[in-house]
Amino acid sequence: MLNLFYQVFDRGFMRDGEGREIDFRNTVILMTSNLGSDLLMQQLSEKPETTESELHELIRPLLRDHFQPALLAVSRP
Repeated sequence: MLNLFYQVFDRGFMRDGEGREIDFRNTVILMTSNLGSDLLMQQLSEKPETTESELHELIRPLLRDHFQPALLAVSRP
């Protein structure tokens, strides 16, 4: 599924099954994942004062192992 969105992230459009161009230039795409949620919950239960920045650094290796660099380059936390 993610492979379909790489052309959207790269070019701002995709083509449907009939070859029609679908414009995504003025679109906000929200993506969610539970990846790393167990790790985050464990960290927060052990150290509740963990900062958002520390949490991002904690799950960054998981994200790199699971998602392609092209997706991570265009995503924001």
